[in-house]
Amino acid sequence: MTFRIFVALAALDFSASSAWAAPDPVSAVDGFHQALVRNDAAAATSLLAADALIFEVGHVERSAHEYASGHLAGDAALAAKTSTRYIGRRCLISAEMALVATETLSTATGDGDVRIGTESMVLRWTGADWHIAHIHWSSRKLAAGKAAPASQNVPPRCPA
Repeated sequence: MTFRIFVALAALDFSASSAWAAPDPVSAVDGFHQALVRNDAAAATSLLAADALIFEVGHVERSAHEYASGHLAGDAALAAKTSTRYIGRRCLISAEMALVATETLSTATGDGDVRIGTESMVLRWTGADWHIAHIHWSSRKLAAGKAAPASQNVPPRCPA
């Protein structure tokens, strides 16, 4: 079964009915995930660059429009029923580009499998806010008998 990794940041309150400007790369990443959990396709899509490139389990979507009309609905449905804890996050941020790399530990409701997820998002500064230009998601099942890595409820913030 294909398992997609998604995260929710309950502490953030994004408008469910409008596009949201991302003042920093981490806010864009967390806002995107929160929009998926809320099944807010407009907000999720607004955080993607028009030419966003999404890699997921060997598939490619080559634009925000292609993603919105393809996997977004399924990703949102899975995000809403997935419990996610964070293992770590690293960022590389420059004036115009950023990389936010996140590791997670997730379990979907009704699915006893614990998954280790990795996510890389490359973001581009538009002059006004940050947009996600590339996403790469992958995960693997936690091997039987293996201890889960230490995790936390809230995603770590990257240093400014």
